[in-house]
Amino acid sequence: MRKSFSLVMILIILCSGSLRGNRVLLQDDWKEGTNLLENSGFEDGSGNMPSHWSCFTPSGAELSWDKSVSHQGQACIYIINVDQYNQNPITWRQHISAFPVKRELMLTGYIKTQDICNNGIAAICIQVMDAHDELIGFATTPQTDEFEGTCDWTEVNTVVVASEEAVEVQVLAFLVGTGHVWFDDIQLVVGKEAESESEEPESEPAESKEPKEPETVELEDEASTCVLLVLIGFLMSLYIRKSIQHK
Repeated sequence: MRKSFSLVMILIILCSGSLRGNRVLLQDDWKEGTNLLENSGFEDGSGNMPSHWSCFTPSGAELSWDKSVSHQGQACIYIINVDQYNQNPITWRQHISAFPVKRELMLTGYIKTQDICNNGIAAICIQVMDAHDELIGFATTPQTDEFEGTCDWTEVNTVVVASEEAVEVQVLAFLVGTGHVWFDDIQLVVGKEAESESEEPESEPAESKEPKEPETVELEDEASTCVLLVLIGFLMSLYIRKSIQHK
């Protein structure tokens, strides 16, 4: 049974290092379907590095631009890790400083794996950062057993919404554990406006009521009853006195 990997540790490692920028388009200028990532298909680059993507290569790992394998087109990127003791995420990443807020940002991509083991995870995630370099939004593609071992190209997706405090979005393709993983055709597409949180329905105004007349009738009835009882009591007392006098 697969052991769960600490998502907290993943977030700490993935959040290290970021670039700051400004959103350059007005909120209404973003067209639905716009891809925010540069070089999504990894077709452009030089040497072993694709354009617009960066990585850090730890000991025991290899990250490179692969022009012999692809989901479509001519190239992709890959990560190889042979160090079973390195359980930190090994990442390719791209930083995005121009993006809409309060809109769905839909991440899609394709993953291919070979011999993933040691509680391995192969996934693509989105991180939303604020001006203080704090993580304020996160979403990741499914981290399932599907990618353990070896599997062919498989589509993955997730979605996130950037709040108004966001100044940067980061897309990361990563591997945890040992094995070989390829990534291709990664896109971050502008979607529809995010649904606002449901507001509590306003309470209906109380129905206006005409001021009621004082309930004088009931009061009069009660007073009449009291007077009648007193009168009956008085008459009874007279009757009793007369009866006593005649005896």
